[in-house]
Amino acid sequence: MIDSRWIVLPIGDVPTQTLLEFDVYDRATLQLTEKVSIRKGAGIGVWALFNGHLYWTQPRSGSLGSLLDNDLAARTTRTAEPSGVRNLVGSSAGVGWTDGQHRMHVLAGADPDRVPGQPGSHPGLVTDGRS
Repeated sequence: MIDSRWIVLPIGDVPTQTLLEFDVYDRATLQLTEKVSIRKGAGIGVWALFNGHLYWTQPRSGSLGSLLDNDLAARTTRTAEPSGVRNLVGSSAGVGWTDGQHRMHVLAGADPDRVPGQPGSHPGLVTDGRS
């Protein structure tokens, strides 16, 4: 994931399907600034980068998972939603998560699967940030 300030690389263990950490690089200097630790044994979920925050899900076996939020500048992580998270959706407009009933909850910015002036939701929306 790349935005105007950060480059974030998820580091995982493919054979065990676990996420180990996120390596965060400052885009201006290309220097590693932080290694965001992941709870040991966390399954590989979905992640998004928006407005200086790294968001990711931690699925639980047989149930919906949790959602974490790391403020990249402050280098702090908080639990944004402790449970009930099905999916994470990110776009250049914002970040949101869906619950067990597939309802969207906007976390930052605007609803990520909406296109201004277009009716309905567009969960497959892809953008380069301008188009």
